[in-house]
Amino acid sequence: MPAEPIDRSGTITAGGVAQQFAPTNRKRRGWSVENPTSSTSTLWVSDIATAVTGSPAIEIPPGVCYESPANGCSINALSIISTTTGQPYTAREW
Repeated sequence: MPAEPIDRSGTITAGGVAQQFAPTNRKRRGWSVENPTSSTSTLWVSDIATAVTGSPAIEIPPGVCYESPANGCSINALSIISTTTGQPYTAREW
């Protein structure tokens, strides 16, 4: 049975400070984050630790959407960071 999508969209509350956008979820089957084309800053997301602006976080430039691998989704808390306070992002979890 497919998982029901959950909207995890939001904005960066403090530039340069990582924030959680989805809690640990043992039932998670996938997730995605989109950095809107109107954005001027890169987003970084992590499903293994607190996000940082570099490796091992996943870089998402403006106008790009990242979707977790179909058969390799982490159940860990999902973290996001950007240098720009108030930057919006669109996120889903299923």
